[in-house]
Amino acid sequence: MKLSKILSDIAVAVAGDAAIETYCQAKFGKSVSVYVHIDQKNPPSMTKCPWVGLTVQGYRIPSENNHKVMQFDVEGYVCCEDNGETVSGKVTTLDGFDTIEDFSDLVFSTIEKTIQTSATQLSITIMDEGQTSLVISDFPSWLAQKTFTASKYV
Repeated sequence: MKLSKILSDIAVAVAGDAAIETYCQAKFGKSVSVYVHIDQKNPPSMTKCPWVGLTVQGYRIPSENNHKVMQFDVEGYVCCEDNGETVSGKVTTLDGFDTIEDFSDLVFSTIEKTIQTSATQLSITIMDEGQTSLVISDFPSWLAQKTFTASKYV
């Protein structure tokens, strides 16, 4: 199975997830846009929000298992527009953080489940979670990123 097929399977799962659709309709008034093989130097604009970008960042064939296993990193990016602030006395909270946290939890859970249930997978390890290196000129926005290291038979 090609890595592009795995990304395609993840994209279909994210785009078709009922919880993600319900959340996006309630919070943003539209469905999520999903991009496969996202260009990190030229990501979708903020007008496409909410969006999810998927890419494979490198793959390697380790020496264990007689070179029959390939490890690869699937990166998932989640982006949504800033959605205001809440003021309580002298404290102002930017609401986008709470939004991106809830939205990315739904997306990353779907990505993880899709990789774990793929017939070609052996294992998955969550390697990193944090801000992305994406540069988006249409700020304000909120970004979340997670890298999943997975392996499959070759």
